[in-house]
Amino acid sequence: MTSHDAQMELQTLDKNLWETSGARFNAAERLARQSALSLYAGAALSLAATMLGAATMLRPSAALTLAAMLASAAALAFSLIEASASHGVKSERLHACALRLRALMREAPALGAEAAAARYAEIVAACPDNHLPMDWALVHARKQQHGWKTEVPYALAAYGWRAALVAAGLVGAAVPLWWV
Repeated sequence: MTSHDAQMELQTLDKNLWETSGARFNAAERLARQSALSLYAGAALSLAATMLGAATMLRPSAALTLAAMLASAAALAFSLIEASASHGVKSERLHACALRLRALMREAPALGAEAAAARYAEIVAACPDNHLPMDWALVHARKQQHGWKTEVPYALAAYGWRAALVAAGLVGAAVPLWWV
């Protein structure tokens, strides 16, 4: 292998390291935010169930009772599903993997293309979690400075329905105040 070929392999590896680590950093941030939003959504749904239940004591109504039961069931089901997703744990693992990949970016020229490529494969294989295609796409969009054209759809896809549940829970908690 000529020195030119080795240099080209190192450049390709550096690009792969940058893209993969960037996507994993994005995934770690996305999962950490999803974990926080899930907590807020579960709390908001629980608050709605509590307020609806309290409203049924002040003004008995079959509709309020049903709404309180549905909100309680939704809060329980949502909390169990989100807890089992382990967003926080996955976020930490992906962040650690991204840090190891960035460290390898600095070490790669001294290691050489073949050894660095083998180490890259080891690091990626050692992480049981992977980023989503949208995390990878965000890396490229940020590099090309597409700004809000990419950030907004990414945020809606990553956080939208959890944020909607937070809002729904808060609205559900406020409704009994008007009802009573």
